[in-house]
Amino acid sequence: MNMLDSEAMLYKRYFDGITCELRTVGLPNIKWARDTNWWTNKEVEPNPTIGEFMDAFIREAAKKHPEWTFINSMQYSYTSPESGMAEVEMREFDVFHDREYLGTLGMDPFRGRWAYAITNHRIRSKRERGHGAKTTDLRKALRLIDKEFGRKSYKEMLNALAETGRGKVQMSQRSHAARAAATERYLVEYLTPHLVANFDTYRDLAVAEGAKPDKLDVYGEQLEARQVASNITDKVRAGDGLFVIVSNNVYAARDSGPKDAIAYHTWTSDTVPDVVRRKIGLLKLVEPDHFLAEVGYRIDDNSFLIMKEPEDAE
Repeated sequence: MNMLDSEAMLYKRYFDGITCELRTVGLPNIKWARDTNWWTNKEVEPNPTIGEFMDAFIREAAKKHPEWTFINSMQYSYTSPESGMAEVEMREFDVFHDREYLGTLGMDPFRGRWAYAITNHRIRSKRERGHGAKTTDLRKALRLIDKEFGRKSYKEMLNALAETGRGKVQMSQRSHAARAAATERYLVEYLTPHLVANFDTYRDLAVAEGAKPDKLDVYGEQLEARQVASNITDKVRAGDGLFVIVSNNVYAARDSGPKDAIAYHTWTSDTVPDVVRRKIGLLKLVEPDHFLAEVGYRIDDNSFLIMKEPEDAE
């Protein structure tokens, strides 16, 4: 049986023959997953061994279940100071029947000593806390994997499929919807001039199809606001704006023009040009993040962008 996609993606590297090389360690079904890009520039090949605590557990399990393959998923690597050999101590193993993932066998600290850590979907489903079972007793650990490991039943596979498949169906649906919506937006982009030119006609058609009139009748105001914002933005890009900070009785300002042509100004409340004072006064009447036609934009409580006039820089 093929594993579900999530497991297949997680463990595919063991079996694709590209990412990993599986090397036998002791028994035919105990494997070290050697990364094909690992040690390629080293003269000494690593010597993989099973960690001392896990050794008897993995060997006994491998003997009892020759149909299973035990592939290390966690290891500790070091160079022996005595021999100069590159040592790889395997401490955790993923277990497979053919290419179906059965579970993981590892080691965790438990009450001041090492314990065998055993997990798979069956053990997880029975536990209210944690993801796996722990025991310091070798025989109990072996009995636990005899009981809980093994190929999924059709019921288990179908339950897992329902869990993952539901999400995949929803993701695929959203993907199809997004592609169709992108095409619709592209179509509307080219029809927009025609729709705008005949807005009243299409507005009435939309209302007849169930559109809410109040959501359409604001369009005129939105067009006007967009035009005001565009006009002011164009003037800012052209350098015809003045950024102003008002602090106490000081007005500090600088041009919106390019860096090589910036002019800075500092005025007091007694010397600030009337046109600057007037435009800031008008902007204070609106909330931050609002434009006023021919006046400017209120950035925040004390910061403003006003449109320049010849007398602004006097």
